[in-house]
Amino acid sequence: MKLLKIIFLNIGNYGVIEYIKMFFYEIFYLFNSEYRKHFFHDESATNAYEEIDFNNQSLIFDGSYNPTPIYHLKIIEKIIEKKNLYNFTFIDFGCGAGRVTFFFRKMFKKIIGIDFNHKYKKYFKDQTFIIRDLRKIKSLNDLSILKNDENFVLFFYRPIEDNSILKIIELFENKKSYIITINVKKNSSPKLSILYEKYFSDVNRNIIIYSNF
Repeated sequence: MKLLKIIFLNIGNYGVIEYIKMFFYEIFYLFNSEYRKHFFHDESATNAYEEIDFNNQSLIFDGSYNPTPIYHLKIIEKIIEKKNLYNFTFIDFGCGAGRVTFFFRKMFKKIIGIDFNHKYKKYFKDQTFIIRDLRKIKSLNDLSILKNDENFVLFFYRPIEDNSILKIIELFENKKSYIITINVKKNSSPKLSILYEKYFSDVNRNIIIYSNF
């Protein structure tokens, strides 16, 4: 019964055709044993951001922890592979078990995953993992491993409330950056230009890619 509820909820969010695409991508990638390790995590490694009041409409863009759909990543891949961003530093804010960083591992020379839960570190043997509560990042000094001359690709899959995401994006306004947001309210900052946007049946479900240069 719970599974049916999830299926109907996703159909309502994304539409029948888009959900079918998402479903088949997930099934296809599950056959890859190396990839499968990054799909799931220990039951004990729960995410505190799951504690959300779904009746609070101000939190409509938030959600419990779940991996970014492969279908979404394939859409993003087609857009950014045209940009030749290998020398950019890719940062996944709220990386969880590393599905996104693993997916993009060949596209960037340097990849960083950031999450507040130390139990996810075991998924980052070949990549950098930083333990941080995203809501408490106040300056780039909180991410001390970043270099002054780096360019960035910032990735957000609704890990926290919108205001905290906007504050993190603002910290990079003087850094050459591409910003990828999924299921995050559209950013109206005049400092950002939109390179790509896609909305699903529920407009709160979206993919938007910005540039700040």
